[in-house]
Amino acid sequence: MAFIGYYFWQARKAEIPNENKRDFNSVSAILKRELQLSDKQVMELKLLRESFYEKETALSEFIKSQRDSMNQQLFNTPADTLQTIAIAKRVAENEYQMELLRIKQAQKLRSICTETQLVKFQQLTKEIRDYFQPNPKIEQKP
Repeated sequence: MAFIGYYFWQARKAEIPNENKRDFNSVSAILKRELQLSDKQVMELKLLRESFYEKETALSEFIKSQRDSMNQQLFNTPADTLQTIAIAKRVAENEYQMELLRIKQAQKLRSICTETQLVKFQQLTKEIRDYFQPNPKIEQKP
């Protein structure tokens, strides 16, 4: 039942336009300006973000396909609960890999920035996160 609710929530979420969504180049521009990054740092950051984006996209698609398989398995007749649980475990393991990927990206970012830039970056994280949130004027229904 929870998976059905999740499915409908995802379908509804996909229908809501995200007018405030910006590409990662916008974040790079914010970081360059606010952190006063050198040209070398900008290039390193760009390469880091592109690499992360490729890996994240591939992993996200794989996780999505696993969830689709799990949902399909739930409604097979007869349902194979053990196989569904095994798929759920693989989904969780891949979500964990995604978090590890984010940690590695953060570690590399730390090696690109100076201590002063890292302090400023810490202050910018909420602003950047909010920058990518849906426009608050768009009413989102649960």
